[in-house]
Amino acid sequence: MQSIKNQSHNKYTVLYAISKMFERFSFYGIRSLIVLYMISEVLKMSKEEAFYVYGLFAASIFFSQIIGAILGDLIIGNKKAIIIGGFIQSLGAFSFCIPSINGLYMGLLLVAFGSGLYSPNMISNFGKLYLNKTKLLDAGFTIFHLSVNLGAFFGVACIGYVGDKYGWNTGFIIAGIILLFSLLPILFSKDIKPEQMVNSKANNRQIIIN
Repeated sequence: MQSIKNQSHNKYTVLYAISKMFERFSFYGIRSLIVLYMISEVLKMSKEEAFYVYGLFAASIFFSQIIGAILGDLIIGNKKAIIIGGFIQSLGAFSFCIPSINGLYMGLLLVAFGSGLYSPNMISNFGKLYLNKTKLLDAGFTIFHLSVNLGAFFGVACIGYVGDKYGWNTGFIIAGIILLFSLLPILFSKDIKPEQMVNSKANNRQIIIN
């Protein structure tokens, strides 16, 4: 494998990585609380029922990502899908604060659908940053996945601890607030259009040839 020295990543690489880290922090923090919340004194679900509901929730995320990718690529655009998805996820986190089965199911539905919009479109937009720097694509996604793993690790540790120590509502509220913060880097980034990147690359080649 060839080593690339003096790597020059786009400034949006950092913004997207930070956004994804905050989103994964909240997402995995929520997942660390869900089953415990369902079997707690608040909802009093049996372990079997809680694991069944959690399994449906986990499966629905995969299907929602297919729908989210189609919506982002073909209808509303990747950036809008990311913002809408993050906002829907935050509503889902706040919905868990409603101490009822209806609040639980509403929260699970919103988090699953929001994640389906956010995740595939985030990956798509991040990849577009490297259309003119394909040799840096692996390095770029290394940074991206590092942010994912850091967010997931600290989300489980921090939100899981807060939810257990200070109450479920506190954990879910913090997760919802951090999800809103995860949208700030996206709001300061530009909407990337592949056609412009490809045309720019073609123009640069033409200048070199001439």
